Amino acid sequence: MPKISTASNIEIKNFISKIIVLCLLPAILISTILFNYSTEISQVLYGTTIGSNLVKKYVWFFIFFYLIQPFNTILLSTNQSKIVFIISLIIHIIKLLIILIFPIFNNDALIISYFISYFLTFFIEYIILYKKYKFKINLKTLINLFFITIIINCLSFILIYFNIHFLIQIIIISIIYLILTFIL
Repeated sequence: MPKISTASNIEIKNFISKIIVLCLLPAILISTILFNYSTEISQVLYGTTIGSNLVKKYVWFFIFFYLIQPFNTILLSTNQSKIVFIISLIIHIIKLLIILIFPIFNNDALIISYFISYFLTFFIEYIILYKKYKFKINLKTLINLFFITIIINCLSFILIYFNIHFLIQIIIISIIYLILTFIL
C-alpha cells in the first residue's frame, strides 16, 4: 500500500482502481467456496451443519464488506476521519432502526441490518471517493471477473455432481480460478 497520506491525487486514483479489483479477487473465490461447500466446511470446522444454510443464503453480500475496509483506510489516510465517523454513526443508527422496526424478519433482522449497512457504507464511501479522485474501474476486468465467477460456480456444480471429496474440489476450483484470473 502506498503512503496515501503523502500521495498525489493521481496516485490515489490509481490505487483505488487497483484495490477494488484486488479486493474482489479473494472475495469472489471465498464466496464461491462458502456458497458451494458451506455444509461440508461447517461440518469440518464446527461438527455441525446448523448454520450452513444461512452461510449459503448470505455469503454473496459479504463482497461489500471486502471493499469497505480499503475505502475506510483511504478516507482515514487522507485526513477524512470526520467523514468516516459521520458515515459510521448514521449507518449504525440505521442498523438499529432496521432491527427495531422490522421484527417481521425475526432471526434475519440482525443479518439484514448488517448487509444494508455494508451496502450503504460502500455506496456512500464509493461516491465520496469518486467525487474527490474521479477514479475509473476497468469495465472489462469487472466483466471478466463476473464470467470467471459463473465459470467457477458451474465447475463447482459439476464437481459436486461427480461426488469428489470437497477438499479436492476446493483445491481444483481455486487453481482454475487463479489460472483464469491470470489469463483473463
